[in-house]
Amino acid sequence: MATIWKGALHLGFDLTASVKLTSAARAEKVTFTQVNSETGSGVRQQLVDKTTGEVVDRSQLVKETTVNGTTVRVTQDELKAIAPENDKVLEVLRFCALTEIDPVFYAASYHVLPDGEAYLLQVFARALRETKSVALGTIVIRQQEHLVVIRDKDGGMLMHTLFSADDIRQPEQLELMEIAKAELRDAKSFIRARTEAFAPLPQNRYQETLKELLATKASATPKSGLGASAKAARQARKAK
Repeated sequence: MATIWKGALHLGFDLTASVKLTSAARAEKVTFTQVNSETGSGVRQQLVDKTTGEVVDRSQLVKETTVNGTTVRVTQDELKAIAPENDKVLEVLRFCALTEIDPVFYAASYHVLPDGEAYLLQVFARALRETKSVALGTIVIRQQEHLVVIRDKDGGMLMHTLFSADDIRQPEQLELMEIAKAELRDAKSFIRARTEAFAPLPQNRYQETLKELLATKASATPKSGLGASAKAARQARKAK
């Protein structure tokens, strides 16, 4: 797996371990390349000015947004200047129970792996498990500061980045109704009767169907198509 981040996990006082992060989960998807259907060649996307129609070089780009009705532009250098510092330290701030954190805050998951000596990480992971605790900390990834949760996972550790409070979208206020005791009792019985241990879906059905489609098309495509084309091109040159 590709390393997303490398740095120091600072547990407090003089407890520090070198670690690296790898993605713990990602959606498995078939990827496509856009090509010209007539030539089979790949295509290149260009940045085009909407007003003049001229191609724009990336060095000419700035970012633009609207603040209180006023259009504001910032350069990449200005954004770098205000980026959080200390991007090589995963700093543990405190500990809490996992149940205190609403799952709506979870954003992305990463494996926390040793980048050298592993003993301290395993001690820390076991201590988290036996105290039924998780660590709360901060990290800077790609110029963005995140509050994170670090927890034990099968003797190793997982880190989850968390959305900020401003990121969470609140629903419209619900009007709470009076619930009949008999209907509540029936609903509880229904839930208990269908309660099972959690198991993730073994696969993405759409992606599996897509792979089957591609496999069928691949088996129906002549294997020597490219070779035959090249041979025909060579014969055409010789004939000239």
